[in-house]
Amino acid sequence: MKKTKVLIVEDESIISMDMAQSLESMGYEVIDAVPSGEEALLSVEKIKPDLILMDVQLSGKMDGIQTAEKINEKNNVPIIYISGHTDELTLSRAKITGPYGYITKSFNYNELHTTIEMVIYKNQMQRKVVENENLLNITLENIEDAVINIDQDGNIKYLNAAAAYMLKLTRKQAEHVKIDRIGIQWIDVDGQELIHPYQSRRKIRIEKKEYTLHNLTAGTGIPVECSINVMHDTSKNIIGYIYLVRNIEQRKKIDIIQSRLASIVESSQDAIIGIDVNGVIRSWNKGAIEILGYAVDEVLGQNISMLTPPNYPNELPDKIEALKNGEVVSHYESVRKKKNGDLIEMSILPSPIMNSRGRITGISFIARDITEKKNLEKEVIEIEEKERERIGQDLHDSLGQQLTGILLNVKTLENNIKNKISPDDLAHLLETERMIKDSINQTRTMARTLIPVKLQTEGLAHALEDLAGFARSVYKHEVITEIDENIKELNIITETQLYHIAQEAINNSLKHSNSRTIELGLNVVQSELVLSIKDDGEGLRSGKKDGIGINIMKYRANLINGTIFLHSEKGEGTLVLCRVPLPFGES
Repeated sequence: MKKTKVLIVEDESIISMDMAQSLESMGYEVIDAVPSGEEALLSVEKIKPDLILMDVQLSGKMDGIQTAEKINEKNNVPIIYISGHTDELTLSRAKITGPYGYITKSFNYNELHTTIEMVIYKNQMQRKVVENENLLNITLENIEDAVINIDQDGNIKYLNAAAAYMLKLTRKQAEHVKIDRIGIQWIDVDGQELIHPYQSRRKIRIEKKEYTLHNLTAGTGIPVECSINVMHDTSKNIIGYIYLVRNIEQRKKIDIIQSRLASIVESSQDAIIGIDVNGVIRSWNKGAIEILGYAVDEVLGQNISMLTPPNYPNELPDKIEALKNGEVVSHYESVRKKKNGDLIEMSILPSPIMNSRGRITGISFIARDITEKKNLEKEVIEIEEKERERIGQDLHDSLGQQLTGILLNVKTLENNIKNKISPDDLAHLLETERMIKDSINQTRTMARTLIPVKLQTEGLAHALEDLAGFARSVYKHEVITEIDENIKELNIITETQLYHIAQEAINNSLKHSNSRTIELGLNVVQSELVLSIKDDGEGLRSGKKDGIGINIMKYRANLINGTIFLHSEKGEGTLVLCRVPLPFGES
């Protein structure tokens, strides 16, 4: 345990030596013994003692009391006076320096030991008090709330910096002035002026309450939140009051903004749903009630996955995770289940909800019913498909037959005049015949593209097999198929869009990828129908993934509530994957 360091200031050497030996035997460390005040000052600066035993009468220009005064100017070291004098004048002078003890030279060493221990304890306690006071002062001076201390008569005893700024007063102006006479009027929300507690000698604390502080001089007012606490002495007598005042002007502005936003959210015809980062629903507006049919108390505390139809892939965890990772998630379309079990197609925009530290605390979803829009799009697609069929049929039945008739006439003409015309004219005739044959083949190809006959007659699986066979025969390309022919018959819109997605992907591969092999697949995976087209070509150039053909495929997939996944790396080919939920593909 660290020993207490003692400095002895005594001009009688025998007494000084005796005192030093006795203190050492008691367990103290005597770090120096000096005979004069001047030497004492030097020793204090040099060795920093924990305690000073000071003789009142010293040789030199300063006596012990004057020396103590000098020491106290720069250092906080406890001093015990030792004196042979107990007269009133000496005691009065000694008291002014604030000594920790005063003993006469007739003391015994037990008395000295007791006095020193009491001084050490008192000094430790005093240091703690000072430390706590300093900590309290630093805290009060640096908090944003205003702190005002008044005595039992209402006189201001203390203002922290925030209070002085709030009241537009200097501490000197407020000192010893009653709190109701500083030019500030406290008006509560009911328009009543505050009766300060000292005026009625209230014995209980006043809970937080809102007031407007009107500065009568400046003619301004600010909203505040104030609580008042009663101060008691050890006998439970009221000795004053502490006012804790918080400026809530900014909070009021935020409340107004939030109120407006809440009004906008509540009156919106779109469904606006708030969830926490775990997917639990925390808010549900009127639009959500009208669109999805659930009352607020039926959904709060439930996971948002309750809105995902059974056997339908739930994209929400991926969207939430993306937002938590700081990614931007754009509008997307999906399907939700209403309370009555009906399925509804929705356009959804998720956005992160951030706290003041920029941390995501939740997700907001704005969802719009687009069922009518999607139905209209499907009607347009049906009309488009019928028009494609008509054009394809015209190409096949009308233009194709006319070209065939022209080819027959040309062949007849060739046979009739073969031996009667010059070789050059015959060559021109044969070239014309070749061009007509090419036109017939192109017409048939166009008609086949516009009218996938097997799609109309035998379904998607057979139509895809026919598409693969066409690529093999016309483009001399290896096409490997893995098609489940037992897939349930799908509605015509779903089949048509999937067929054209496959057709677009295969055409892109044949024309642009320099591939050798194409793999075409159609299978059921869990609750989804999965169409895949993979080649071993060069991959997309420069990572480009948003060409017209790809955007068309995405649009077609969106029409049937499907999603397109595209993966391509240079030199490693391209994979196009379309996933369609089966509940919306089955007829």
